[in-house]
Amino acid sequence: MSNPFDEASRQRVQEVIEECMTTFSTEFIKSYKVNLIDDIKAAAAAAEGKSARKRTKSFHVNTVGENEFRLVAPPPAATIIKIGTLTKRGDVKKNWLKRYFVALNEANNFEILYYDHEVKGEEFEPEDGKVNPPTKGLKGRIKLAGYSVTKMQDGVGIQLEGNESQRPWYFKAESAQDVAEWMPIFQRAAKEASPPQDEDPVVHAAFMDAYREVRWSQSLWGSWSVWGAEEDMLGELVNEIVQRRVMSDVYDAVPSGPMKKQMEGFIKKTVNGMVRAGASATWKTSTTTISQISGPMRTAGQAVLGPIAEQEPQMVDKIVTAIKGLIMPAIEKFGEHAKKIFEVIAAPIAEFFVCAVKGFTKVMAAQTSNLAGDGASRKLSWIRSSVWSHNSDSMLMAGGGWAADEAFRALAAIDALAPLLGGRDAASLAFSTTRSVAKLLEKAVHDVEMQIETGVGAVPAISTTTGKLVNDCQLTVETFYLELLGGIIIEPVNENITPLIQEPLAPLNELIPEDLKDFFDLQRLAGKVVDETLVSALQTIVAPALDSTKEKIANAGNP
Repeated sequence: MSNPFDEASRQRVQEVIEECMTTFSTEFIKSYKVNLIDDIKAAAAAAEGKSARKRTKSFHVNTVGENEFRLVAPPPAATIIKIGTLTKRGDVKKNWLKRYFVALNEANNFEILYYDHEVKGEEFEPEDGKVNPPTKGLKGRIKLAGYSVTKMQDGVGIQLEGNESQRPWYFKAESAQDVAEWMPIFQRAAKEASPPQDEDPVVHAAFMDAYREVRWSQSLWGSWSVWGAEEDMLGELVNEIVQRRVMSDVYDAVPSGPMKKQMEGFIKKTVNGMVRAGASATWKTSTTTISQISGPMRTAGQAVLGPIAEQEPQMVDKIVTAIKGLIMPAIEKFGEHAKKIFEVIAAPIAEFFVCAVKGFTKVMAAQTSNLAGDGASRKLSWIRSSVWSHNSDSMLMAGGGWAADEAFRALAAIDALAPLLGGRDAASLAFSTTRSVAKLLEKAVHDVEMQIETGVGAVPAISTTTGKLVNDCQLTVETFYLELLGGIIIEPVNENITPLIQEPLAPLNELIPEDLKDFFDLQRLAGKVVDETLVSALQTIVAPALDSTKEKIANAGNP
């Protein structure tokens, strides 16, 4: 059988790899300089006792209005979230074996362990701020950063799917209730576990920007997640691009027959090796270059911080003048999509936040007598760790949060909007909302604990924290609405406007002083202008329903 992956195809693959790696290398160095300035700004602000919010995702809304969030995050919890049994499918033999699973909390990066025998919570001892698991009978560790979590379609169970570099996982449960209890735990681990990444946050931020630019250069406008180390993510992205641009024709040329699948596997392995080699070399060269220039570049950045602070607002004004007329039609067009989505999701999402406040007041009222003396801290720690559970101390259970979650997942109207939601269904939106309110509840319990530790009585501590929780729920629901809607439509907006704004932006490069050009990124500033314009348009959509939502949240805090 002749190999359709001939020298010409191999050369074409290599050309695409080099094209992507060149784009990445160029954008990485440029992005490093811009993110370095952000880091210097943040350090300067911290020295003055101020905060400098960084742009951490493709569409981000700063604190809404003049109010500020009042609750603070607790230290990473070194606890066990859940212990229970599931039947796991093997990766090689595909056989099903009963295993004993232990879901660890944030301090252990939401790792999920499984054993060949029953284990007890007391076997897991705290050590250096983490849970130290026993090794006897430990059969494996599951790190879920970047996975998607869904229910199994052919039975009562859960399946975890990653990309081609991540093995799939399949688990059967004994009942639908077990699935309901394990689903949010796996989802939370997949969403919140930190993948391995460069220890220098500026390097990682530069990677994220350069990764995005490679995607956009190939017209890949869809959403994406951080699932692994930078080198692995770059390799997987370029492999996806190679498959789209070159390999479809190659696979079509493989003759049908018993050897077709084997031949395709051999070709794919060869291409993967070429891409991995390119990604490894590019990442190593890029980070080596950064290590050589980072010191002098930081010194140079510190020297021009003042002039940049003066020039940036002026440049933003010029960008607004140059592009606002071009971007408004796209924002208005996709804003209509956002309006349709909001009409369906507004009330169900608001219910989650109302339930959160109800659950907090109900559980705290029941526990007031237990929050005196030496046992208060231990009890509050248990309540905080129970937020995600289905037991009687769970605020999500007591306030109706889990019932709201179940009702949301059953909304056919939301699933019908999946094309407008970028493929997101009711289940994924329900989890995102549950996750937001659960984080607020964890912060609220921590706030009560901090007050009691300083001598404040349980009743006034709970009352003060309730006010803070109401405030933060009101701010969070507005931010949640805006970021959800903005995150859905920002990609099609960018796809439509990016080609349009290049010409009017080009002359502005000449206006940047020569000594500042290394630290200015007009495309990034233009992105901020687009975001702010989009937020303003979305606030008009959200405003009519927001006052009543905030009133319901406030009333939940005054039962």
